[in-house]
Amino acid sequence: MNNQAVFVDDTDRALYLRMAADAAREAEVAVHAYGLFAGEVHWVTGGGSGIGRCVAHELAALGATVILTGRTEDKLHKVAAEISEDGGRAEVSAFDIRIEESVVSAVHDVVVHRLPRPQAGA
Repeated sequence: MNNQAVFVDDTDRALYLRMAADAAREAEVAVHAYGLFAGEVHWVTGGGSGIGRCVAHELAALGATVILTGRTEDKLHKVAAEISEDGGRAEVSAFDIRIEESVVSAVHDVVVHRLPRPQAGA
């Protein structure tokens, strides 16, 4: 008997994976404490798909505000919407790492405008 799931398309597969992750999350004992990254900002490169997407979801679930970066703005906004639906916070910054000026501009934007400022005496 073949126990492998059959998917109609990528959307069907993504829904299955998300439901499986939700079920696993409900069944597992948390390895990390809820709120572990509360008040922190974490930058995830390649956040629109694959491992970057998964890392972004986990960081947000642990309380971090996630800055999603990658080349495809639509994918980044989709992941940001998923994180928001789950109660997390995410921002998007799309750029192409093959273009140096894009990288410099994106890094400047994130560091100057999106990261929290250190407190005096900290």
